[in-house]
Amino acid sequence: MSGFKRRARVLFLAGRYPALAAQALQAGRELGADWLDCRAASMIDQPVPEGLPQPECWAETLLQEVDLLVAVDADVPQLSLPAGVQRRNYSFVVEGLNASPPADRAIALQQSNEKARQRVLGMVGGMRLMQKAAAGEDD
Repeated sequence: MSGFKRRARVLFLAGRYPALAAQALQAGRELGADWLDCRAASMIDQPVPEGLPQPECWAETLLQEVDLLVAVDADVPQLSLPAGVQRRNYSFVVEGLNASPPADRAIALQQSNEKARQRVLGMVGGMRLMQKAAAGEDD
């Protein structure tokens, strides 16, 4: 468990590809549950592949409940963020997400999922380092 007062509240937001926000949400829940309180939202209403959590419909009020907004594709516009909320642009877009052959799209989804998982692991690793530094540990 993290040594912080609470888990960081993260919103993964998709502008064009809801599946990317869903993949990031799933990765956050699986890999960062002790550190991150994750939600996902999409600016377009589109179903995601089976097995992924469906992102919430985007509403500006979601920003009132987060510490960090992560834009998962380049189609998330600049938003007016409440005080204390930071934004990171971590695109998980890979070639083939719009491919019509299902096999090509499946490969693209696997690749984007790996990008999401690596980014979440990086976020958690950064939080662990901050905790160690705050505790004065050298290890």
